[in-house]
Amino acid sequence: MRWYIPQRKTCLVLKPEDGEQEPIFAFLPATEQQVRETEQQLGFPLPPLLRLLYTQIANGGFGPGFGIIGGKDGYPGVDHVPGNIARRYQWEIDFADALRQWDKGGWASLTPEGRQVLWEDGIGSQELWESGQLTDDEPEGEEIHLAEEDLTPPWPKHLLPLCEHGCNITTYLFADTEQVVQGMHNPYLVVAASLEEWLERWLAGETLQLM
Repeated sequence: MRWYIPQRKTCLVLKPEDGEQEPIFAFLPATEQQVRETEQQLGFPLPPLLRLLYTQIANGGFGPGFGIIGGKDGYPGVDHVPGNIARRYQWEIDFADALRQWDKGGWASLTPEGRQVLWEDGIGSQELWESGQLTDDEPEGEEIHLAEEDLTPPWPKHLLPLCEHGCNITTYLFADTEQVVQGMHNPYLVVAASLEEWLERWLAGETLQLM
């Protein structure tokens, strides 16, 4: 059950009430094992404050927007490609790589994995491709040859999807610097210099969806 609280500009994912019991977070605090497995999947440590939120408050499902995305076994978000923060990070990497393939030669140049990623995002038609109906006359079949400098850039290392706001707007967190941004690649729209500042401004009632 998801509750939106307009006054706090936040969303809480809660378990339904049981009799007189007060609602509680749907995702309990993460265990150290869950955090370690999340970091192993990412290939680098979580920011200390995000780690603390996971282990002391809840494994996602609270905070600005539709709630902070959780770690392993935590809140998967509301996007069309749900998953924990490590799964979502890998998906962003794969999606950027698929777009680079597209930039180099159009739909026909994509690997099967690249096509699958784009289909998950609602780009193109799996049915048309598998039925052989895509041709050079179709927008999806047009050949594209961009210069290297014009290709979609690779997904930045350490850039984690933090929370969603709807309408394909996502807030991201650089795990190495803790800078909070919106936007998929440079130039980023900087929202806050740190995760701590971002949370403090949310608690103060500030609107943090800037795009």
